[in-house]
Amino acid sequence: MRRSKSPISSSPKKSSADPTKNMETSWTRAIDAIIRGESDRYRGVRLGPTPALLKRFGLIPADLSMSAAKIAKARKEHPEVSLDIWYRLPNLLDDPFAIFPSARDDGSIVVVIMVVDGDGNPIVVPIIPSSTSHLNVVLSVYGKKAGERLSGHEWIALQIATAKKEGRPVYEKGGSADSKPKPESADAISWSPDSISVDRSTEPIRKILSLRKNSTKS
Repeated sequence: MRRSKSPISSSPKKSSADPTKNMETSWTRAIDAIIRGESDRYRGVRLGPTPALLKRFGLIPADLSMSAAKIAKARKEHPEVSLDIWYRLPNLLDDPFAIFPSARDDGSIVVVIMVVDGDGNPIVVPIIPSSTSHLNVVLSVYGKKAGERLSGHEWIALQIATAKKEGRPVYEKGGSADSKPKPESADAISWSPDSISVDRSTEPIRKILSLRKNSTKS
């Protein structure tokens, strides 16, 4: 039987232009130091300038930053997110799978990056403009696990559909940032053969596409 493919990959794509490929960056050095328990050396760690696409969703024209305490907490509580993904997070945020407003309604957004964690869950990165400094703050990095009724993939599809119905801007890979549903968005995604978890069926992917198609009929 031919295996279904998902829009989100299980591992980041490596690019020849990737600045982390041949040199150690301040971000990766900071991650390594925090893992070693040297969080006291850092207050906030900068990932670099906020990508233009994210600024279209309300983030300010400033750098992205994450506190050492939040990095240590996320690494401890969500070990399914690999160290390689942490190293490549600045690049992954530059080319996300989806963006939508947070349900917190405090100006924060949720960015879904183009990789899954070790359990096959989509990885979400909530970000908020700082109210006290000229920075956009990364609040956490974690795989969205299945709940009682929805898988992580289904939850993301539902957030996108709800935002569209409310006329709020969303972004989906292959489409554009727009409050109007795009019927072609589900078919325009770059599919990857590595995205289905080895211990999960393809059902969540079928459902996420079904939810997207239904949202375009609303």
